[in-house]
Amino acid sequence: MGVCDDRKQPRLALLEALSNGRASLRYAAASGQQQRPVPLKQVELIVPLSASSSSDLAHALSATSSSSTELALAWMESQQQQSPAQSYSLASLGQLLRNDPTPQQLAALWLSLQGPQDLWRWKAGVATARSSSELRQLRRSRRSQQLEQAGRQGLLDAIAARRPITALVGSKPAQELLRGLKQLAGAEKPEEVSLAPELHQALQRAGYDGSAQVLQQVLVDLGLLQPGQPLRLLGSAWESNSEVELPTAQIDPQRRDLTHLSCFSIDSASTQEVDDAIGLERRDGDLWIWVH
Repeated sequence: MGVCDDRKQPRLALLEALSNGRASLRYAAASGQQQRPVPLKQVELIVPLSASSSSDLAHALSATSSSSTELALAWMESQQQQSPAQSYSLASLGQLLRNDPTPQQLAALWLSLQGPQDLWRWKAGVATARSSSELRQLRRSRRSQQLEQAGRQGLLDAIAARRPITALVGSKPAQELLRGLKQLAGAEKPEEVSLAPELHQALQRAGYDGSAQVLQQVLVDLGLLQPGQPLRLLGSAWESNSEVELPTAQIDPQRRDLTHLSCFSIDSASTQEVDDAIGLERRDGDLWIWVH
């Protein structure tokens, strides 16, 4: 029989008795498992051993997982039958591989179905063969996850090495890490910002020691800030620094076009509507202050 404990670890054991919804089990001597009752819902009957010899029992309890090749052969055999069945009991699945599988071979097959494999689904004592289209979709999904993880790791490595990351921030995992950097840059108390552990480690490898000065230089090296720009610019309404096409001003002799001036305002990083700003212009050796 098979047992899956609370941690979903599959093990082999012999069912010796049932009492009050709990099963008394005997494990292989070499397993080191304590012989204590377990809830019946964690038990799955897989092979009857009532007429088996003690040596057969010992071999069955000490079985190890079948190879992935055997599962693949069973899947191919199931697809090549004239009327292919999609679902098999453990015994009928074993018969796809052998005419008369032993308890040890069936126990090994059960263990392999519990482990990581794509070809079969095992539920309630039934093995169901995945279709070819389902396998293709599963592998595409896994490949996409692998590429996403590789992209995330590449971004973390770039942060740790303080290389520009602007070309790497288009993916979803990159955006998550970028949000963490923005939260850190705009925080009143950076030490209270909860970062993803891998981002925290990457920043430590980059030399970030918790100080605003070092963080600012790291963000400049990453290409997220320009030299001299304040930390709180990152993630603020003014982060994009994009050129805005202004509407053509109506002719008014009382108005002057001062859009060529660099203007400065004193507002918080979260400001959505800027109040008055000032601009400086040098004229004939004098400085003019403009209030906009």
